[in-house]
Amino acid sequence: MSDTLKAGETSLAVYRLQVDLAALGYLTSRDEFYGPSTTRAVTHFQETHGLPMTGAADPQTVRRIKLELQERARQLQSAVAAAGQVA
Repeated sequence: MSDTLKAGETSLAVYRLQVDLAALGYLTSRDEFYGPSTTRAVTHFQETHGLPMTGAADPQTVRRIKLELQERARQLQSAVAAAGQVA
């Protein structure tokens, strides 16, 4: 079994990838199928983050997606904390 998700696959792992990409603004649909829209979203993410643009969600790409999600969460927490100090 490969650690890389790619076009044509259908699984819960693909759905989780789609949820993460949607949270980052790269994808709007989530259906467990790694089709053209997921491939485009992954390729766009890879391009934006200086990764090889394969369109496949290899371990390096998935790690970078998770790091980006963590960074966005930290930014949101900081913004909420700052807003609480202003109020």
